[in-house]
Amino acid sequence: MTAAQTRSLLSLALGALAACSQGQGASSAATALPPPRSGPVVARIGNEAITAQELSDFARREHIGSPREALDRYVNVRLLARRAMSRGGLADPVVIDTQRRASVQALLIDAVEKPVNDRAIPPAALQHARRTLGFRLSHGPLLHVVHALVAPPQGAIVPDDREGRRARAEAIRGALAAAGATADVELVRRIAEGVRGPGQIRVESVTGFDPTGATGTPASMDATFAAAAATLEAPGAISTVVDTSFGFHVIVLERREPAAPPIAADELERQVRAEALLLARTRATQTLLGELRARYRVQFIGVEEPAQ
Repeated sequence: MTAAQTRSLLSLALGALAACSQGQGASSAATALPPPRSGPVVARIGNEAITAQELSDFARREHIGSPREALDRYVNVRLLARRAMSRGGLADPVVIDTQRRASVQALLIDAVEKPVNDRAIPPAALQHARRTLGFRLSHGPLLHVVHALVAPPQGAIVPDDREGRRARAEAIRGALAAAGATADVELVRRIAEGVRGPGQIRVESVTGFDPTGATGTPASMDATFAAAAATLEAPGAISTVVDTSFGFHVIVLERREPAAPPIAADELERQVRAEALLLARTRATQTLLGELRARYRVQFIGVEEPAQ
């Protein structure tokens, strides 16, 4: 017997023990075992009968084609379960945990998987999957950049010095070029904030956007910003100062991502539906857990309740 077969056998035996424990005590191994199914008897373990229907169900469940192999394995399972029960196996934490896991799985099948299936995917989940997964699977060339923005001051107390902000952006560009800066957010932030002048500094990364707008993109990009970013070729390349309605930008290219390989429309739809189904079932599970927490009045005493 191989290691894999041994693990499978142990798993089946634990499952048998879990099934045996429902509503029965461990006082009698013979009476605690599941009652025989109908049909002719194909084997006996002591005074315990194994029927043809029982064996057929086991073989089908475990995908065993040979009746002789199925019988041999099922006898092994019953022997292990019988011996474990005689030793008080039903009180074993492993058996209890196995039964608990099986019960939870059965609950999730009834409450989540059956009602939320491929024929009943919520439209909102499909829309979300098409917007996210669909974009990742089918897009044109994308840009990943970091930019430093010299924005106008907030509030009306400090007057805006527009030309001063432009001069500060030019100085930031020069400092980045002198440092040979790469598209590292913290490095760009440190250099940008080290250049004094009017305006407020904001440094952030902008990842995975199509500067041409030919394919859908998760982020809406300013057209002037996108056009300037599109001129950058090599990683680490720095743009000229870009003037947009947000302020003056200095853009550093992190990398260019090639277009996604072509994917057939039916395969794209298949993957999108699979993603949507997973999302819908995740949300349904969270809803179920929220209802159970409210019903059973879950409280966290002395610790902060974790975020859902």
